[in-house]
Amino acid sequence: DTAADFSSLEMAALDAADTILLLAVLEQVSSVKNIRSCLEIFHSLGYDEQKVKLVLNRATAKYNLQIRDVERILDYSIARRLSNDFELVTRSLARKLPYLKMNPQAALSVEVAALADTLRDGHWNREKLSDSLFTKWFS
Repeated sequence: DTAADFSSLEMAALDAADTILLLAVLEQVSSVKNIRSCLEIFHSLGYDEQKVKLVLNRATAKYNLQIRDVERILDYSIARRLSNDFELVTRSLARKLPYLKMNPQAALSVEVAALADTLRDGHWNREKLSDSLFTKWFS
C-alpha cells in the first residue's frame, strides 16, 4: 500500500517488486481518469502489464461503467475482480477475525485466496494453485 504520491522509499519498493497490484474501484468516471493517470506514470517508469496488474476492488453489477469498456478506454486488462461484500467485511472487523477465516466459502474469500494463489512465490502465475499456503491457512 502506498500514499497517493510516490516518495523515494515507495519508488524503491515499486522498482524492487516483481508484481504490483493496482487496486481500483470504478464507482465513477473520475475513477477511470485516476487509474489511467497511475498507469501512465507506471508506463513512464518502464513498468509494463507483466509487472502491473489491475485488480478491480468492490466489483458489483451496479457500475454504470462496463468493465470491457473500461479495459478498452485504458487499453489495459483487468487481471482480477474482488466482490463487494460490505456485510462480511464489517462483521470481520467487528469480530477482529479475517473474513477468510469467518466465511471461507464467501465469494470475496474465494477471490482473495485465488489472488494470493496467483502471486505464489512472488511471481504472477496465470493458473490458480489450489494447494497454496494462503488457502490452507484460512480454510
